[in-house]
Amino acid sequence: MAEARAKIKSVQEKHLDRLLARPNVTAVDINYRTRAGEKTDELCLVIWVRRKKPESGIPAEEVLPREIDGVPVDVFEGEATLGEGFQWPNTAANTQDISPELLVAESAAEDLLKLRPLDTLRGGDSLGYATSNQAGTLGYFVTKKNAVGVLSNCHVMGTVSNKLLSPAKRDGGTNDDYIGTVRDTALTIAVDCGYAPLRGRITEFKLTDGTRVTGTEAAIVGTLIKFCGRTSGLVGRGVVQSVDWAGVVAGKQFRNQILISVPAQPGDSGSLLVNRENNRAIGLIFADSGQHGLANQIHDVLAALDVQIAI
Repeated sequence: MAEARAKIKSVQEKHLDRLLARPNVTAVDINYRTRAGEKTDELCLVIWVRRKKPESGIPAEEVLPREIDGVPVDVFEGEATLGEGFQWPNTAANTQDISPELLVAESAAEDLLKLRPLDTLRGGDSLGYATSNQAGTLGYFVTKKNAVGVLSNCHVMGTVSNKLLSPAKRDGGTNDDYIGTVRDTALTIAVDCGYAPLRGRITEFKLTDGTRVTGTEAAIVGTLIKFCGRTSGLVGRGVVQSVDWAGVVAGKQFRNQILISVPAQPGDSGSLLVNRENNRAIGLIFADSGQHGLANQIHDVLAALDVQIAI
């Protein structure tokens, strides 16, 4: 199976740009063929299209091949999108140096203004920046140079220097719910992520289901999953269906993404994807097709931001 997957991967990489240039194609995945609504054991290239059409209604040059370089092709109707109202932020400046003195000043401001206690924060809480009416999810807690911060999507946090609220303003958050300032973001072909050091100390790292993340590991097909989202709450079902999804989300191309068998609702962006058997983080949810959620690989996320999951 590994040899077959490697062959299909090489074909996917060779033809990806050409396939995505077709007007109706939204993604190219490596997955199992579906017949009559059921998965088979035939591994193939799965080409996502916005709308399935009968061949009789398609110009000959737009008809998808039944196989490419000897690899069978299946067609799936679907398109991955960002949550309603979200768009990609301008990430021209994606890093901000925050001095220890500023962090101390923010901690002092917590005492002065009686801001919300940070120890009540949980991975899965509502998150947004102060000037936005959108709400996503606080994924989890991370460490960077001995500072503890929060992890979410770049498109949820916006740009560097944004002030974050939890809950988001859309969910009733006010200036009293300020938790930290965005310091780093990364929006690449592999990740959509951001980091903000917390304005003060926190001693307990948990998800909204009351559990702690125990570490990280690579996602593999078949991994049993869970996530805690701002909208969905605890989703304790589903599996990893693919780790090779490549396609376009809101005009931006991504590659080597995790495809899961359950949807992520609007507002779940930024949720930490976890192996539900051992509570290790495997990904960061950022998009959805209505049937399937999509997540960045956790090791790509942590490397892009130079952070570690808080244990």
